[in-house]
Amino acid sequence: MRGIFVIILLICGLSVYGQTEKRPLWKIQLEGALDNYDRWEVEPSVTFQPFKYAGIGVSFLFSKSLDDIHLNGVSADKKFHFELNDEKVLSTHLACRIAPQFYTPSWILGHDQEYALYLTFSPGITCSFPPTKHITLAYFPNSTGVWAPHHYEDLRTSRAEPLSFQLKTSVSLEIEESLIISLGYTLSNLDPYSGVRETVFDGNMLNLGKKHPFFHSNSIGIGVGF
Repeated sequence: MRGIFVIILLICGLSVYGQTEKRPLWKIQLEGALDNYDRWEVEPSVTFQPFKYAGIGVSFLFSKSLDDIHLNGVSADKKFHFELNDEKVLSTHLACRIAPQFYTPSWILGHDQEYALYLTFSPGITCSFPPTKHITLAYFPNSTGVWAPHHYEDLRTSRAEPLSFQLKTSVSLEIEESLIISLGYTLSNLDPYSGVRETVFDGNMLNLGKKHPFFHSNSIGIGVGF
């Protein structure tokens, strides 16, 4: 309880300090991105900026492959044909990102100095969840005809890497200290298919393509400061 009380006092103190600066203390942004695993991403974020050139941000990442991952085949004994019961289980990825934000001094533009252009550098961590996924395979008789599932088999994927690291850089245009438009690039060791790659089903292993040495994504975002 004492530690929580200290944290609350610290946040309140930083808030008062930030308000004396007469500039936005909070930023809320929504970004969309494409990565080198052919996945699209949506990432809402909240940033607390108590200092002029530094702050802390928290975001939630949702990504999905451009094409659903199909899993089907024939059982080892050739008696059944199997297929994935829910393809979204393998094609989606959820994560939380926490990162300090470091800002460069702004270039002031416009006749009335209503535009500010600056760079942001943000090293941080990505926490993927859940660490394991449940996969359900539906088995049908391997013969001509329309069949209802004969039985189901539940699988649990291997445990994914819980943490990864990222470095994000972005250029932002701030309009009248309120509206924010940004372009960003993220470099990370994240593997969105971590844990799923090693999953074995009916003697086979998932083919999810080659694992890249690094994760890259390019993003565009819009937000507000207040």
